This record gives sequence, C-alpha cells and structure tokens, in this order.
Amino acid sequence: GIQLSNNQNSLYTNLYLSYEPQQEDVISGEQMATLDTTPAFGPVFVTNHYNGEPEVLVQDVNDKIYLFNKNGKEIWNRKIEGQIKSRIHQVDAFKNRKIQFLFNTEDHIYLVDRKGNDVEGFPIKLKAKALTPVCVANYDNKRNYRLVITCANNRIYNYRINGKATSGWKHNKSSDPTTKGFHHFSVGGKDFYVTAESNGKVHLLDRRGKNRVRVNS
Repeated sequence: GIQLSNNQNSLYTNLYLSYEPQQEDVISGEQMATLDTTPAFGPVFVTNHYNGEPEVLVQDVNDKIYLFNKNGKEIWNRKIEGQIKSRIHQVDAFKNRKIQFLFNTEDHIYLVDRKGNDVEGFPIKLKAKALTPVCVANYDNKRNYRLVITCANNRIYNYRINGKATSGWKHNKSSDPTTKGFHHFSVGGKDFYVTAESNGKVHLLDRRGKNRVRVNS
C-alpha cells in the first residue's frame, strides 16, 4: 500500500508491505460449512429475500436440513421426517415478497420459512407415499399457488398454499401408477398439467383434474 500526502511545500510518502508465505494454505473458517454427518441432498442455492444474496440448503443422511449463508455460516438446522424427494421450490405464500421453501418427502409436503419454521398448515400428511415430486403451479403468475402430487394409491392430489385440499379438484383414480412428475403451463389463458402413467398413457389435465386434451397414443 502506498499513501501520498502534502503539507504546504512538503510531500510525504507512506509505504506498507506485507508478505504471507503460507497464504495459499490458509482457509477461512467462514467458508467451511459443516454438517453433522454425510450429505444426502443438495447443496441447493436459494435466495435471501432481505438482501438478495445466495444461500445454500442441504440435507444429511439423518434427515436434518441446514441453511448456510454465502460464507458457509450456519443460519439454522432442523430435522424433518424423511429425505427430500423434489426440487426446492421458492414461493411467496403470503404475497409479501418473503420467500419460503416448499418440497416433499415420501410422506409429507413441507413449507418452511427462512427461519426454519413450518408455515401454518404444514407439513401436509400425504394419504399414501409420494410417487412423483410435488409440482408447484403459479396461476397467472399472481402467486396463486397449487401443489399437485401423485401418491401410491394411484390418486392425484391438489392442495392450496394454505395446506388445504383444493375444492373442485375431481381427478378419478388412475388405473396405473402415475410415475412422471407433473409440468404446469398455460396456453391462451388455459392451464395444463402434463403427466404420464407407468403404461405410457399421457394426461393433459385442466385445473379440475379432468382431461383437457385426450392423447390417444
């Protein structure tokens, strides 16, 4: 570092040098995120809704999930029931620009806030073990979320973001297991849920769970 300054007719120079021969071997402790045991899911980057910075969510083999900041400092950890089986969906359940994490295990759908607490109405206990990862539909991009998932009883369930079953959803029991994860999209103002049964039959469902388009082959 070099500093130059003047005082009337005089010029002053300060020079500072520093040398660390072991610099390449030094690792900051703030960059060492530590789990209790072996990781099983993740790491997944999520967003801190207060400052927009990235954070990291990970789960270990003992079903404990952790949230770390970008420097590896642990923000919180907690144990859940089972391993995460879906992607981590970041949703704004209360439409206030605060982010929650939504995902499912074999037996539950979780909605966890940034402090690691369950949002009221969650976790949802599934009627049978999940066959597909939970699909999060954002109707009209207005944060009107629907959570769609297929269980081992060959039924497709649709929940609202408050954890309650969606009224008006009337999908019949499938003859074969629906094994492909759902994809939601809109065309011309109409919503489609696309999935497939284990026998290869493809479904394009509307908001009520009825076939909007029949696929013959």
